[in-house]
Parts: sequence; structure tokens; C-alpha cells
Amino acid sequence: KLVMIGDSFLTGAAENVKSYLSDKYEVLSIVKPGAGLSVLTQSITEEVSALTSMEVLVLGGGSIDLDQCKVKTAYKLITDFAILNNHINIILLNVPKRYDLQNYSHMNDEIRKYNSKLSKIAKAFTHIKFIEVDTKRNNFRKHGLHFNKFCKAHLAKQIASTVQLLLGKKSSSPLVLDWLSDITVYNDKVAADISFETDAIQNKNTNTLVACNNNRSNRTSKRVKKIPRTRTNDFLWQI
Repeated sequence: KLVMIGDSFLTGAAENVKSYLSDKYEVLSIVKPGAGLSVLTQSITEEVSALTSMEVLVLGGGSIDLDQCKVKTAYKLITDFAILNNHINIILLNVPKRYDLQNYSHMNDEIRKYNSKLSKIAKAFTHIKFIEVDTKRNNFRKHGLHFNKFCKAHLAKQIASTVQLLLGKKSSSPLVLDWLSDITVYNDKVAADISFETDAIQNKNTNTLVACNNNRSNRTSKRVKKIPRTRTNDFLWQI
């Protein structure tokens, strides 16, 4: 099961994500335009408590909080939410850049800081993944506030691949153990080998247990040996 909750940036995302997943996945989307993170996280308390480690929650939001200069508040809400819901897989989405504002406006500076903090949260928790959507200008509509259809399709593909990656690790094939009889036979063989080697070490003088090959070939050098000379004869000025 995949649960998606966010503000207006996730409008229509459920249908796009479902097109990249198989029929075995159930996709539920909750979109609350204009809602802050406190509203988003509190409105899904019952849904989240019913989720398991084999299910994924996608959380996208925070633009309203950053518009109200509440970066620290938004960061604390996400951190508390991650700690409280460590029994499920969580995918965090970055807050998109605002192209309806100046590049270095206060709002865009807050967005950059907040996205950097989200990336650090994902590194600190093993059950959290962070998806950073490409926020180039050609991925937005003309007004510069919302994604266009191409960016929404790319985001849906990223979410679907991350979901498959998370749940694929959980559904890996288990290790197959040997039967008890096979283990017993193997242990008996190892014990017999150890006993044989111990007897061989203790009976060094006998050749019945350990066969040693003493036939060593003597190597002979074909190099022409130089007659020893004194050191003074090696200098050119000596006559």
C-alpha cells in the first residue's frame, strides 16, 4: 500500500504513480491545498498507525510553512514525525523552487535551507528516503508556481522506482539452512580431519601418517664467477 499526502504540488500524482506500478499496489492520495506541515501530519494519524513496514508513505509539503518563515518549525515537525513513525517507510519530497519570485528572494533562500535539512534527515534515518525533484524553469508552468505535466510524470516515475526499491529489500528471498542430518555428517567429517592432523603432529618420528617429500633438486648456477679483486684495482687511475 502506498499513501501519498501533500499540498497542491501533489495534485494528480496518485494517478501518475499508479501507472508505473503493478496492480498489486494500492495507492491512496490525500491532497490538502494551502495546508501546512502540522495539518498534513496530524490529518493522517489514523492512516499512518495502520501502516506496516511493507507499506510506504509519501509526504510532500512545507511551502506554506516556509512562506511564513517557519523553517525551524517545519524541520522539527518532520523530525518528530520521522521518529514517531519509524515502523513504516517514508519518502520525503523537496519543496520546489518558486519561479514566480526572484531567484535570491527570501522565500527561495528558505527553500534551499529547508531542502538541505530534509536531505540530512533522510541520511540520519534508515526508514526514510529523500527525493529531490528537478526544479529547472522548464519543469514549471508559465506562472512559475506549479509543475507542468512533464515534471509531474518524472516525479511519479521517481516515486514509483523508490517504492519498488524500498519494498524490494523487504521481500528478499530468505536464507535456506541445511538439514540437521547434513550438518551432523559435516561436523563428523571436520572432527575426523582435526583428529587425523593432531595425531600426525604428535607422531613426528613416524612416516605412516604424514608423507613428506624430501627430494629437493639442487640448483646450480651457470654464471661465470669473477676472481676476487682488491678494491684499489677497480679505479681507473691505478696502473
